[in-house]
Amino acid sequence: MMQIMNFKAIGLYDLEYYTKKLPGAEEYFSGKIRPFYVKIISLIKKRIRRRRKKLGKKRIRVLDIGCGRGEILLLVNKELKEYNVDSVGIDISEAAVKIAKEHGEVVQCDCCKLPFRNGVFHIITCLEVIEHLSEKQQLHLLNEVFRIIEINGLFLITTPNKYWRIFRALVEFYKHPLRGYEIVVKYKCHVPIGHIRELGPLSFLMMLLKSGFTPILCFMKPFKVSLKELASIPPLLSPASLWGLFSPRKKKA
Repeated sequence: MMQIMNFKAIGLYDLEYYTKKLPGAEEYFSGKIRPFYVKIISLIKKRIRRRRKKLGKKRIRVLDIGCGRGEILLLVNKELKEYNVDSVGIDISEAAVKIAKEHGEVVQCDCCKLPFRNGVFHIITCLEVIEHLSEKQQLHLLNEVFRIIEINGLFLITTPNKYWRIFRALVEFYKHPLRGYEIVVKYKCHVPIGHIRELGPLSFLMMLLKSGFTPILCFMKPFKVSLKELASIPPLLSPASLWGLFSPRKKKA
């Protein structure tokens, strides 16, 4: 069986990681939710409304891959009650599972070998997870998502743009040319903990297409910088995050 990561790597995702290191910890433990997750739920809600007639009265099953502390599960249960939604989260980290279980059903498992039947989920989210995998593991994950999502399902995936540090470096040099080297080398150009293979816009899209998905909506989240700063940077390098909403192409019988 394909393993998501070795034991040493799994050890990175301990209780301290989710309570102190992972962005959003302070907001989460003070009873707030990061706007990032709110936007995700808002997008899902809009898509459910558009498909309400097709879905009828049947219950909608949502899976969050790499659920972490369970923010998506929390918001699904809170914001999507009226749509008859059942949510499930999966994570390989025991610490994450213990925290997220407060918000719903959570399974501890390897995302490269998901313990679910074929075509069982209507909506699957995978937020800031795929960059923690090798290329081979990324393909295994996407193949598993393709297997367990229904034919008209929605797959929402986000990942950091590997070019974002280049963009930040250029902005810092533009703002502080004399201090640029120190800022860039020490603070901007390090790879975040646990990131194994980050994707650029083209590799992100091509990998999803290769795995059998059709893009419905793809967009990028830019940094909050002034127009003057942005104008000095090549547009391709400016997005911080890659977002994609996909649907599986017709599956073979």
